[in-house]
Amino acid sequence: MAEETTTQGKSRAPGKFRVHEVQSDWLTKAIGKSVEITLQSGSVLHGRLLDHDIYCLSLDEAGQKVATLVYKQGIAFIRVKND
Repeated sequence: MAEETTTQGKSRAPGKFRVHEVQSDWLTKAIGKSVEITLQSGSVLHGRLLDHDIYCLSLDEAGQKVATLVYKQGIAFIRVKND
């Protein structure tokens, strides 16, 4: 039987999702902040982090009318910018 863990006041999640806890906590704290996302390709995206799940994140890029969906597998690293 899979080990379980509690997630931010919600029902218990299967242990297989525990590996995402550090990532999820870090990204949740960054929501609403300006971030710089460097992709595996070397391209850099700048914007405000709107939301995230285990596969992707939503970015409000300056000059864009709609949010950008970024798949995590394409990300090399993310920095929170000091405004």
